[in-house]
Amino acid sequence: MQNAKPLSGKNRHPVRLHLTNGLIAQIGISQVRGQPVQSRLRKVVVSHISTGGMAVVTILDFPVTLQYVVQIQLEIGHTVHQLYGQIIWRKPLEYLTEYGIAFIVPPSSKRSLIYSLNHILLQQSPQQHKIHKMYQQMNAAYYSLDSRRIP
Repeated sequence: MQNAKPLSGKNRHPVRLHLTNGLIAQIGISQVRGQPVQSRLRKVVVSHISTGGMAVVTILDFPVTLQYVVQIQLEIGHTVHQLYGQIIWRKPLEYLTEYGIAFIVPPSSKRSLIYSLNHILLQQSPQQHKIHKMYQQMNAAYYSLDSRRIP
């Protein structure tokens, strides 16, 4: 987690999946001003997700600041993802709040996340061949980049 950086504005926006079947994640605070902290994980509902981040809906009250890092545990299929990110926006709803989280993801975790998001996509919309092909290409690109880094 230390060497990974949140996405910058220079990168293209990843494909965002709007979840139709609901996905529950757990979230807690991992760092405050660079210092590790332990907080309880609480359940949140994921409204949409991409390789670059996610939006969650919750009753929890988080400030929008880059001074802390949140930990997210997310199970997709049979894979549990341990992700980290920063809350970058907030949108009040009637009784809840929606938060946007930018992931801080190392390449190895991103590859696994791409695979899991493709799994969700195949379940949600099996007829959308174009988007399936995009995720397969993204996954293949990460595998080829990683193989070039290994001596």
